Amino acid sequence: RAEARERLARESVRLGRLQPEGGGFRTAWVPRQGTAMEQLQRRERSLERRKAALEEHKKALRKRRSGGKASVEANEAAELQDLEEGAKLRASLLAREQLELGAEKKQLEREAHEHFSELQLLQELDAVSEELRNCPSLPETGVVHEPGALSNRPDPGRFVLLELIGTGGFATVFKAYDLQRHEWVACKLHSVDSSWAEARKNDFVRHVEREIDITVEIRHRRILETSAAFELHNSAFVSVMPYCNGGSLADLLRRHGPLPEKDAKSVIVQVLHGLRHLHGQREPVIHFDLKPANILFHDGEVKLGDFGLAKVMSAAEEGAAQRGAASMELTSYGSGTHGFLPPECYDGETSRICPKVDIFSAGVVHYVALFYPHKPFFNQATQHQIMRMKPHDIRAETQQLEFPGKLSVEAQAFLRRTLNNNRQERPDVLTLLDDPYLARSK
Repeated sequence: RAEARERLARESVRLGRLQPEGGGFRTAWVPRQGTAMEQLQRRERSLERRKAALEEHKKALRKRRSGGKASVEANEAAELQDLEEGAKLRASLLAREQLELGAEKKQLEREAHEHFSELQLLQELDAVSEELRNCPSLPETGVVHEPGALSNRPDPGRFVLLELIGTGGFATVFKAYDLQRHEWVACKLHSVDSSWAEARKNDFVRHVEREIDITVEIRHRRILETSAAFELHNSAFVSVMPYCNGGSLADLLRRHGPLPEKDAKSVIVQVLHGLRHLHGQREPVIHFDLKPANILFHDGEVKLGDFGLAKVMSAAEEGAAQRGAASMELTSYGSGTHGFLPPECYDGETSRICPKVDIFSAGVVHYVALFYPHKPFFNQATQHQIMRMKPHDIRAETQQLEFPGKLSVEAQAFLRRTLNNNRQERPDVLTLLDDPYLARSK
């Protein structure tokens, strides 16, 4: 960690630093670009000035050639030819410089993304309690419960926390090592805020228990399961999962940009197979938070993670959903990642959902994988702004699907089906897996 801090400090001049904005509870850390991007932007402005000057020069040459004389004298013609060939070469060299500058800028943006992500991670690590920051071993108290096996005694020191992977909501995820099984794991610490009212604490605990139950009971190659869970102390629970060595789809897109169409298709097929297993349970499970950050890779294969917002339907509700009727009430209105959820999630207190919520979210993920950093809808809106939009405005926005780059006709049709803002017309996961676009890869 000390080496990482030293390296980031050195790179902060070149790539940028995080600066605080606001104050008190509203303080936010905002990226400020470094000298490398400033220099590149100066070169871009210089290039634009030289291109403009060249255009003026070419305009003057055209004017000389058509200056009203019936014919251009031989000496004049030779000089014009020389000047015009010089202008052509300048234009070619400027075009090449623009391409090189564009490639350099993309690479620099990727480096800056990685740099700011690491800086943000250090900020989050500094906010973690000191007892967790200094690589403790877990559990210090409590009992580890594993699927299929009950332990009757504490197992202190089994999981050694090594580095922070990330934070979100009221959970902190660490990369750790399991000293009993001798393998890498991820430990997710769910922390209860002591300032919460009792009702909120109970609600939080219920959500954590539901997430653990889902990922313990539902086993599938595309779902990141929970291998152990225990209570750390009165205000913290820990769930243990396999460590995914390939990071997330969000990490991949930040590092390398949009995926080729065939790779994006491979990702979405695996996501849909995970959803088929979730939606096919006797009491179907809706993930409800599908996004690139929650699609993980291990040895190159997809795993669906973070079931903190998942919903479990009753069998009766699922039957109603299959008949096209509303299925279950959305009790956590306003939760989820806005921009990835369909319009039916924004009908206020009357919002009702079914597993097709995940189909829409998968469509957004597929689109982002193809056209990163663009999203199909709400590209300019913040989470707060989307949340405050009226239902009819959200439906109007999700009717306007455009493609900012080259994409096969079949892929466009597939995306239009998954991103249909009418739940009744949006296909379910079984129908989608038989879609002609995906069938071509079988």
